[in-house]
Amino acid sequence: MTCQHCGTQCPEGTSVCPHCGAALAQQTYQQQKPVYQQPYDATKEVMSVGSYIGVFILSAIPIVNIICWIVWLVSPNTNRNKKNYIIANIVLFIIAIVAAIILALIGVAGAILGFVQFLITRKDKKLEDRLDTRFNKLDTKIDGMQKEFDERF
Repeated sequence: MTCQHCGTQCPEGTSVCPHCGAALAQQTYQQQKPVYQQPYDATKEVMSVGSYIGVFILSAIPIVNIICWIVWLVSPNTNRNKKNYIIANIVLFIIAIVAAIILALIGVAGAILGFVQFLITRKDKKLEDRLDTRFNKLDTKIDGMQKEFDERF
């Protein structure tokens, strides 16, 4: 507590200044009502059109988009709209990769089946050619035997 007359620091609980003898005024403390105000949170602001355009452009550049996505997702100060947009982009990216893998597997399976069908057809053609040659030889032998039979009888 400070003496208002001479400015000397006085111990708490004394009513008279030990230096000058002046009466010390008792200070009364008024309890202030707390003001409840939510702190400013930049992550809750709505993104502007320019910010969305910037995010779209950066998300369209390969490798840069992945770096930006990681930085924005990890940063606690990133706008919630931007985080939600990035999460939606990642989900769509994963869906596209899975769809591409499925289509590639279907294409590979179709190519394999086509090749197997080609091999089977090729084998059938070769077998058919061999059988035709054998049948032609048999026909020639039978014709020769028929002529020989006709000549004898």
